[in-house]
Amino acid sequence: MDYEYEATNPVQVLTSSFPDYPDALVNSGKTGNITLQVTVGVDGRVTNATIANSQLPEMNTATLAAIRKWTFKPFVRAGQPASFTIKLIMKFSLQ
Repeated sequence: MDYEYEATNPVQVLTSSFPDYPDALVNSGKTGNITLQVTVGVDGRVTNATIANSQLPEMNTATLAAIRKWTFKPFVRAGQPASFTIKLIMKFSLQ
């Protein structure tokens, strides 16, 4: 399992949590990406996360729960902490 993100400002992940990839999905060869829109508050904690696209709907709930535990380095704009939104792509693969 891996991830990538798209953001308009520098992003630094401080802590991350990943959902369990159930053996049943692994054994059946199910893979895919889940794309999320993630809003990060001024304190660096996730304030909102939604599924934008999913190739693995069986993992949506667990993925959202895991992403809500992530923390980021707070973004500072004009000397003040600011919230921001990123596109986060969780990649579920068998490699």
